[in-house]
Amino acid sequence: MRWSDHTTPLALAIALVLVAGCGGVDPPDLVLEGGDGTRLAYDCEEPARLAFSAAEYDLLKDHATRIFERAAGEVDQTAWLEAYADIESGALERLVVRWACEHGVVPARPPVFPEVHSTAPDFALPVLTADGPTSDTVVLGALDRPVVLYFWATWCAPCVAKWPELVAAAEALAADVAVLGIPYHDSESKVTAYLAEHGSDAFPQLWDGDGEVGEAYRINGIPHSYALDAALTVLPACDTCRYGVGSSEVALAAARRALRAQEDPAVGATRPAGSK
Repeated sequence: MRWSDHTTPLALAIALVLVAGCGGVDPPDLVLEGGDGTRLAYDCEEPARLAFSAAEYDLLKDHATRIFERAAGEVDQTAWLEAYADIESGALERLVVRWACEHGVVPARPPVFPEVHSTAPDFALPVLTADGPTSDTVVLGALDRPVVLYFWATWCAPCVAKWPELVAAAEALAADVAVLGIPYHDSESKVTAYLAEHGSDAFPQLWDGDGEVGEAYRINGIPHSYALDAALTVLPACDTCRYGVGSSEVALAAARRALRAQEDPAVGATRPAGSK
């Protein structure tokens, strides 16, 4: 199953319940539940399942992302990323169940994303280059143009895959739209090393060292993009979308519409995501 642009589905309200200590048979030791009714139950001594529906895939990947982010410094990153890339092998399932059974991980409460047409949280963050954080600071509210915020990390394979696309878009839109990257739950040394090899002046990175901006935007899975207009209004992915969160493609399209709406109010900025 191919990764979507969102490692964490928005519709999924996640709860992880450790029913009893490992070793029990009835009830199951570990239950992974989603807000849509999806449920995976495990005995800690027999974690393999191997066959999943699409909803179960998403549920498993959501918990894997949460655990990986919380324990990035303690897990074998190579093993986890390889398991992400080949989920059908059952390796990711075994990693998630083993970690949850051993550590009793309870993910944070489901996030509440900024709603469309609300004002996005303002912030001021230092620009990060291959040499580290600089004295230059970007104040979101002072940009006075449409903005795309792209939350990513070097350990996130889908994020890295999107990098060329974001660089190309940032370069093409540089005069009118600010495309900003914000590393999420990553180490400064790994990000600066990545920027030394792949960085682009047109795609500035902002350092959210304490994670406050990611928390303000309720990020709990990456890649994760927002599109804002010049007044910091959260733009929708479609006419009926409640929350202003989408893939990088959707966010870039929304920012372009917002730019055209600035130039010609008749254009509007709330067309469906597929419109040009």
